[in-house]
Amino acid sequence: MDFENKFMYNENREEYRDPGISGWSKCPVRKACPASSRRQEADSMMKSNRKMNWKETGRRIREDAKWAFLTGIVFFIYYEIVHYFYGAFCPMLVTTGFPCAGCGLTRAFLYLGSGQFERAMYMNPMALAVIAFALYCGYYRYIRLTRVKHFSLILGLLIGIMLLFYGVRMYLYFPDRVPYVYTRRNVLAEHFPGYQQLMDQFLMWIRKSRAA
Repeated sequence: MDFENKFMYNENREEYRDPGISGWSKCPVRKACPASSRRQEADSMMKSNRKMNWKETGRRIREDAKWAFLTGIVFFIYYEIVHYFYGAFCPMLVTTGFPCAGCGLTRAFLYLGSGQFERAMYMNPMALAVIAFALYCGYYRYIRLTRVKHFSLILGLLIGIMLLFYGVRMYLYFPDRVPYVYTRRNVLAEHFPGYQQLMDQFLMWIRKSRAA
């Protein structure tokens, strides 16, 4: 808490300012308002507020960790089941065989964690933007202890940029460069035989058009 906003003491004029009183007032007892004691009081208040802020930060981290743990369990079960049958876990990839805008992000994060920046950008350059957004949200939630400013706007911009990157890279690289490849093992291909034939013709057309 800012000391000057809560209580101010003027050493030269032997006056003090209280938030409930406008202007300066004479200190009724000179020894009762020494600057050193007021500074000590302000320091004590600031330390107390810091302690309270850290407690709130810890509470928020524990609360979010609990939900993250539960979400992680559900995700792990989903991953094990879907990966066992289809060798992937992206819902769009498993259903249609086409990669989504987020495909490659997990591998990009792993490459960044190991210092392989070029490989990370090869897999999905939006990994940096996602990390920056996560840090931005974490700053407001755990340090400022307030709602994230312009959350919806920034999230919308992030999704829009991801879709733009996805469209450009699909146009340039699909279906011959990881992660922008077609997966033949998918739900539609297994349950609708004509789907796989249609996709084969579509992929052949793309390759011929690119070679022309």
